[in-house]
Amino acid sequence: MESEFRRIFEGLRWRLLYGAFQGVERTAVVELQKILQYYVPYPLVVEAAGVPPCDDGHVAIVGTAKSNPLIADLLASGKIPPPPGWEGYSVVLTDSPWQPGTRLLVVAGFDEKGALNGVQEAAGRLFSGGSLMDGFAGPERRKHLEILPPFSIQEAPAVRNRGLWTWGYPILCHRRFLDNMMRLKMNCLTIWNDKVPLNIGEVLDAAHARGIRVTLGFHWGWGHKGSLDLANSEDRRRIRERVLETYRSQYAGLDHDGIYFQTLTEHKELERAGRSTAAWATALVNDTARALWEESPDLAIQFGLHATSVGENYRDLAALDPRMTIVWEDCFGQIPYSYYPAQEIAPSADFETTLDYSRRLATFRPGSEFALVPKGWPCIRWHADFENHSGFILGEQNALRRQERLALRQNEWDRVNIHWFENYPLAARFYREMLAVNPVITANGLVEDAGFEEAIQPSVALFAETLWNPHHSDAQLLCRAMRPAHFRIPA
Repeated sequence: MESEFRRIFEGLRWRLLYGAFQGVERTAVVELQKILQYYVPYPLVVEAAGVPPCDDGHVAIVGTAKSNPLIADLLASGKIPPPPGWEGYSVVLTDSPWQPGTRLLVVAGFDEKGALNGVQEAAGRLFSGGSLMDGFAGPERRKHLEILPPFSIQEAPAVRNRGLWTWGYPILCHRRFLDNMMRLKMNCLTIWNDKVPLNIGEVLDAAHARGIRVTLGFHWGWGHKGSLDLANSEDRRRIRERVLETYRSQYAGLDHDGIYFQTLTEHKELERAGRSTAAWATALVNDTARALWEESPDLAIQFGLHATSVGENYRDLAALDPRMTIVWEDCFGQIPYSYYPAQEIAPSADFETTLDYSRRLATFRPGSEFALVPKGWPCIRWHADFENHSGFILGEQNALRRQERLALRQNEWDRVNIHWFENYPLAARFYREMLAVNPVITANGLVEDAGFEEAIQPSVALFAETLWNPHHSDAQLLCRAMRPAHFRIPA
């Protein structure tokens, strides 16, 4: 004879009904369960969705129309608006259409990542900041989800590829690092290493489970300016052979999402041996990349390029293979390229000049995306911490070291955050202007050696919100970036 489960808490209860419990959708289910469980005093029931609920109780539903039949029915009947597009979501808190007197929370993703993004949006709206430390307990806490005003929001990202760029070894906890990226709705990460970390497979799996694509970076002659010369055909051949050997031995068998490289362009020499640096770089890159594509035809390759070595010769890069993505750095000295987010870094660092130059970079290769590495946050301390390294384990440091590292960097963060509060409207304008001339943008912010796994800083949250939708008003961007969920709920 079956016995009923023992119930301690009486009254209307919440249930979470999911569409799929694997991959990115699994992460979405777990994350939504976390925020709901914070407010209910009983173990939350989490079940696969089936027929419309017929018992008395509140219901949360997560997934996509493809995976979750309840979401498909709600969309088909017009009871909730549809998600607007790729990686977008429809998040609705309303009265249940099935049971009078109960509530319905729906997180409907356009796709798997959209469902996960929607969960982050739901967390930001459901979490008010009140906690046990604030005296937020007992019936008040238990009723929080029932008394919240209804809302309905449908969003999709304006900037297609939104993420971070970092050296690998300063990541002290890769899971928490990726968790904080996920909470900011980011979807791509570039990790640069001299040698692939021993646990890179685990890192890639963790990133993919959070809907984050990982591009692995290594040098194509970068760092050897004194001994290699782009204008020398023998040096170009040596670089090509080294790249092919490195890719074959370290990267070919990995489940990565592409590779990133820098070559001999981090300088201010616009010409060499009668040709532009841009032309010489094009010769090396085309020759090397085409050899890689012969072996891996679907390989995505990003070319990290410092504009200081290109200047007005950027048109010489039009001969690059169209499959190659250029990722720009150091385009003049202004936001979003400057290491410090002040309006005027130097007399020559004019924002309008930077904007005009960027527009031209974004359009001179029709059909190509515009990619860049925005800056303005703590970065590698070259004088103290940087070293070339061989094998190592990425992101497996203990909590004490992480906490101490952030404590050492927080003064720098405070200074950076203040500058961002002053100048983030310029960044928003930059992305609006770029989207107007090229709708496909990749922006991976340089956030490294900064304790990001320990805390989301306001300036990084502002960056993420600006990429999500730079068309929001300045006030909206600031309010969204400063949601308590970013800062009160640890990863």
